[in-house]
Amino acid sequence: MAVTVVLAMMAVSGMVVVVVTELENKIKDSVKDYVVGKIAEMAGLSKGILKLASGDRKQDAKDAVPLIVEATHGKLGCPEVTSAVIASQIYHESGYNPTIQSPAGARGIAQFMPATWAAHGVDGNGDGRKDYNDPQDAIPSMVAYDCAVAKNTRKVPGDPVKNMLAGYNAGPAAVVRAGGIPNYRETINYVSRITRTADELAALIAAEEPSDARAPSSFGAEVVAQAEKWTTRNLPYLWAGGDKDGPTPRCPGVRRASDPRPSGCPVVRPGDIGPPLPGKGGFDCSGLVLYAVYQARKRFGVTPNAVLPHQTWYQLNDKTGTSVPMDKIKPGDIIFVWPKEHPESRDPGHVVIYAGTVNGKKMIIEAPRTGRDIRKVELSSYDGRRMEARRYG
Repeated sequence: MAVTVVLAMMAVSGMVVVVVTELENKIKDSVKDYVVGKIAEMAGLSKGILKLASGDRKQDAKDAVPLIVEATHGKLGCPEVTSAVIASQIYHESGYNPTIQSPAGARGIAQFMPATWAAHGVDGNGDGRKDYNDPQDAIPSMVAYDCAVAKNTRKVPGDPVKNMLAGYNAGPAAVVRAGGIPNYRETINYVSRITRTADELAALIAAEEPSDARAPSSFGAEVVAQAEKWTTRNLPYLWAGGDKDGPTPRCPGVRRASDPRPSGCPVVRPGDIGPPLPGKGGFDCSGLVLYAVYQARKRFGVTPNAVLPHQTWYQLNDKTGTSVPMDKIKPGDIIFVWPKEHPESRDPGHVVIYAGTVNGKKMIIEAPRTGRDIRKVELSSYDGRRMEARRYG
């Protein structure tokens, strides 16, 4: 009996060692991915802004890169405010001149007005002072202010990044009132300018990223962002709904995204100005996937004209996808889910977008079924099902 107890204890001890070892390896992989991703991000960003900055500002631009990456990934950051967006804003606002002052009184590398600085300036380097002429304070402050604007415009229909930029330029209240980008020439031009440069910088960042299955991906993050923005709008599942431009409205006689739409019943596009249409319709599972992947491809210049088919089996077998082991998935990967009763079926029947982990739990974004809204839930809700992953970046 004593021998049995000892053997049992040794077996349990061995199991604990295995579990701890696996956990340590996962933590090491996560840290490695994070570090590799940030190095790639800084490399791509450096290439871009050093091309943009004038000769006498190249050193200022180079010094700003780690500050931008740290601030956007830190506690002041948010999904809408990427390093490419901040780098673009700084370029267009100040040209990376840390001591410039505009005729209107905007100051420093981030061009804060005194009243805005008083309300939103932060002590980024912990020296006890908030100095708009010090990039170590001004850049984190710009990230914090952008995220404050993004929070106020997050529920407005349309592209959340463009709405944030419009709110930065015209004020969040103007974006809320307009239901999107206000019809002000200055604001429209500002949003266009910033996003165009940000897209160029993001493409350079993506080009620097490793191609292994675990490496962080700006493309994958964009897939997630394009899908996640619809989860806060009570947008329902709609059979055959959605195309590369957005959700299909619920209109008489319209069943598929490709069907002709009656007058006054256009696709609700994320960039449209104005309030959401009545009878807003929605996406089905494969419609949401083809939309999110297409928008990410368009932003990063990855086969921009390639649109995934609107059906799960065809998406699973699309030649632009690469198979990824389920233990190597990363945000933005597409997961196909088979019915519990028919794991051998040719058609998986359902498809979701992997959105990363929250408090250690793997999350997905999906258009689940009729009667349910687009949502973000735990991947474990499909435990016991056959699943396969693809990457379309």
